[in-house]
Amino acid sequence: MQQPPPPVLGGTPATAPVPYAGQLSVDGAWQWDGNTWVPRSAGADYRPTRTRSLVAASALGLWVLSAVLFLVAQLSRLSLANRILSGDLPTQADANASDTFVQNSFLFEVAVYILSGIVFLMWLHRIVANNRALGAKQLVYTPGWAVGWWFVPFANLVRPVQVVDEAWRAADPAVADSTRDSRRRSGSRGLIAGWWTFWILGLVTSIGAISPNNVTPSSLHDSTVVAMVSLVLRIIACLLAIVIVITLTARQQRKADSLHASGAHAQSAAAPPPPLLPPSV
Repeated sequence: MQQPPPPVLGGTPATAPVPYAGQLSVDGAWQWDGNTWVPRSAGADYRPTRTRSLVAASALGLWVLSAVLFLVAQLSRLSLANRILSGDLPTQADANASDTFVQNSFLFEVAVYILSGIVFLMWLHRIVANNRALGAKQLVYTPGWAVGWWFVPFANLVRPVQVVDEAWRAADPAVADSTRDSRRRSGSRGLIAGWWTFWILGLVTSIGAISPNNVTPSSLHDSTVVAMVSLVLRIIACLLAIVIVITLTARQQRKADSLHASGAHAQSAAAPPPPLLPPSV
């Protein structure tokens, strides 16, 4: 009796899935061209991040300007509180003008803050996705969770900086094949730690800027000072974030150019194509 045909792609010819043109293997290293599996370069899905980085850096810069404006408004309020404490009572018109200035500058700062946050996360999503496209292996954070962790309470105090740190290490142009071990050996700059330290300090300090229900000249003075300190800390963090956006984008692009030039990301054509299904037991 004739022997049955051997398993094909982990099953039998009758049950094996038929790959469709353009289908990727599980590891993403192979692609079905309609007739056979062909090696797929690690940079096939790489998309330049320059435009997103420019938009993100510009939006962050705009937030810095809005924060400086809010800082000036806080200075006017502090001056008003000092006048009251010294016995020089301001007119009602002066008090109303100060309140209006603070409120309008605050609303503008919040609006720009939301805008800059959105474009920054869009940039970060692309950066993390590109590291995978450039062949980085054993990455902990996916592009989706690179964004999602920012919205998880308590975890968002730690995870976002870990996402950026991993992205920085994975984009090292001196390392063609980024793995967990190579990233552990590749140090990240103090720039990232400094950015996150100032950011967290700014957020924690802002809690003390909340005015009590019964506002007194003294409490107004103290809360305004704390709010100004918080703003300064967050402005520094934002300036460092701009440097990170520009530097990390350039770093990743250098790696992409290096891989393209050297062909270090090419798969060996002699390697066997991967199965679509695990081998039958």
